[in-house]
Parts: sequence; structure tokens; C-alpha cells
Amino acid sequence: MIRPKRKEQGSALIAALCLIFMAGMLTASVLALSRIATFDVRAHIELQRSAYINEGVANRIQFLLAADRNVNPSSTRCWRD
Repeated sequence: MIRPKRKEQGSALIAALCLIFMAGMLTASVLALSRIATFDVRAHIELQRSAYINEGVANRIQFLLAADRNVNPSSTRCWRD
């Protein structure tokens, strides 16, 4: 039976620990990137929601102005002389 030299006894352990550390770092970086992507998606969703709300408000204002013009056709100006 051949016995390994004294200097080579911990080399496999060091390689295994390095591999585990690198896998952990890779997992942590993927997790961090997914968190950042989630915040980006959430910001985009809020922006789209805001655009839809603003569009609805603009349509409602146009409807109310048109309805007011139908009820009061003489008051089409914003100010009076």
C-alpha cells in the first residue's frame, strides 16, 4: 500500500472547500441578481399602472367637459368678459 506524503494529505479537502465556497458565491450572486430584477420589474409595473391611471383620468376629464358643453352650450369659454 502506498501512503501519500505528509504534504499532500489536505489537498483534496482544500479543493473541496474551494469548490463549495465558489458554489455558494455563485448561488448568492444569482440570488442577488434575481432580487434586483424583481425590484426593476416592480418599478416597471408601477410605471405602467400610473400610465393607465393617468389615461383614465384624462378620459374622464374629457367626458366631463363634453357633458358640460352639452348641458351648457353657451359657457364654452373659460372666462367671462
